[in-house]
Amino acid sequence: MIPLVAGPLPIPFFFGVLAGEEPIDHAQKNVLREGKSLHPIIERVMAIHVAEEARHISFAHEYLRKRVPHLPKRKRFWLSLYVPVVMRMLGQAITVPPKSFWREFDIPREVKKELFFRSPESRKFLQDMFADVRMLACDTGLMNPVAKLVWRICKINGKPSRYRSEPQRQHLAAVPAA
Repeated sequence: MIPLVAGPLPIPFFFGVLAGEEPIDHAQKNVLREGKSLHPIIERVMAIHVAEEARHISFAHEYLRKRVPHLPKRKRFWLSLYVPVVMRMLGQAITVPPKSFWREFDIPREVKKELFFRSPESRKFLQDMFADVRMLACDTGLMNPVAKLVWRICKINGKPSRYRSEPQRQHLAAVPAA
């Protein structure tokens, strides 16, 4: 099925690739940047995975950066509405465990809602996952007023990254000044 989409619709396909890669990449980089003690095998596997995914993400970003600005205005407008929707849908599909997981382990629905995007911390995490994609959308002319509204409706709006993989620095604000 994937080759059927990638061939005739490569631009939407590569945005879909980013929707699947960026959330896990963001989560793993956060864990590695925290500097907390991890089992060495877990830490190494995570570092290898981040490096491997960086190749896919970089390719998708460059492909889109070169092609999106040359699309006709109408196609860019529709794409600007598609991007936040696909980011939210596929991002949620990749980060939230399936219903069978919650049933099998008898985890209350309220716990799931709190973990997955009801608490302020989890909403911030959701927004931060797509900062690099927002940067790409801005750089390629996909961040128009209507698109900004769709990003907000999808609850993944926020500041774009200044550069790819920019660390989220909210922890610095929490440190009291000496």
